[in-house]
Amino acid sequence: AGHTFAIPQVNLTELVCLEGNEIQKRIEMVRNVEVFRLRGELLPIVRLADVLDLPKRPNSEIDFLYIVVLSSGKGQIGLVVDQVFDTEEIVVKPLSKHLKHLAAYAGASILGDGSVALILDVQGIVESAGIEFDLDLEEARNAEANALDNLAKDDQQDILLFSIGSQDQYAIPLGLVNRLEEFDRSKVEVVSGREVVQYRGDILPLVHPEHFLSVSEMPEQKGLLSVIVFSFEEKFVGLIVNEILDIQQVRADFSQASVSEGGVLGNAIVNGKTTEFLDVYQLIEMALPSLVRKNSNTPQGTGRRVLVVDDSPFYRTMIVSYLHSAGFEAVEAAHGEEALQKMERIAVDLVLTDLEMPVMDGFELLENLNEQEVYKDIPTVVLTTVDQDSTRERARQLGVDSYLIKVDREELIHTVDRALKERVKS
Repeated sequence: AGHTFAIPQVNLTELVCLEGNEIQKRIEMVRNVEVFRLRGELLPIVRLADVLDLPKRPNSEIDFLYIVVLSSGKGQIGLVVDQVFDTEEIVVKPLSKHLKHLAAYAGASILGDGSVALILDVQGIVESAGIEFDLDLEEARNAEANALDNLAKDDQQDILLFSIGSQDQYAIPLGLVNRLEEFDRSKVEVVSGREVVQYRGDILPLVHPEHFLSVSEMPEQKGLLSVIVFSFEEKFVGLIVNEILDIQQVRADFSQASVSEGGVLGNAIVNGKTTEFLDVYQLIEMALPSLVRKNSNTPQGTGRRVLVVDDSPFYRTMIVSYLHSAGFEAVEAAHGEEALQKMERIAVDLVLTDLEMPVMDGFELLENLNEQEVYKDIPTVVLTTVDQDSTRERARQLGVDSYLIKVDREELIHTVDRALKERVKS
């Protein structure tokens, strides 16, 4: 900005230069404290132009960001400067009486080229910037811990636990459940070889999951039938179960390692018991294929490839299953960086991404896609648990085609299909 300053070498720890996209990725705002992550440690950022009230360069002109890592009595800071020149031995002159009251300066010197440089006082800069290491960094670390905790919570699912056989425990995401009902067995009718019951002025088809799953012996049911009601292809379908056990929020370590049959997404340990998570929609398709054939409005992916980006193995598996059921191909990635690596090797027709992920989140991924000409025309859909106006607006500004809240199968499939068709038209 036209001003030259000197820093005592005794305070200098190292120099860091950030370039291009790295600037936004490495500089974070935590509880109104601008911080820089250096080898796992959070350093408060001080911008010299702000402390000294100097003119700042427009963001559009900033291709490189120089951070001078300085050590003061209580900790380290990252001092952002416009340019770094060289080291030089100088003679320090005391400040004039007009400048002595300014805490940011320790003295002045005449450099080798004859120009005058003010010498910065690191502790004075820390005080002028209002940094309190113990408080600010503790707040930043606490906020970071809270953010990581929230990220972990994003991988938690509200699930409905139930049994089918006498000993088995099964689960489904609670968000898929329309209602829990009990029907008197005497009300069950058989129509065209299928069990049905009259329900809310319509006919509710009933599905026996034990006909399609390897379950322990199904106890004989007398009296009331426990039924989980789902919405499928704009109709209600009932899944007959032995017993509704509980509703819980769990962060399950989800695995597909031992899945060998249709209708099962994967398994996890819940309450100390191996629990199979059912793919309800696949079960219904297996049990009621005529219901699927009758509905000609269901989009068919016809081989179009969707990249699914989500750090939760549970959600990724479920979303991929939904896409496969509609004829889409699917490629999986656990975060934005992995997604970009996959896209370098595999052509995709649409990107379906979560927002809150480690390594590279959904917003960073979208920014990267916008910056690369080869990806700019690929439609993007956000699928997240975050339902906030500010988040929706930021996604809109990044050109997202649709913003969905996890996770309704029919809405997801129709949204993906619509986004692909609209991009083709444009």
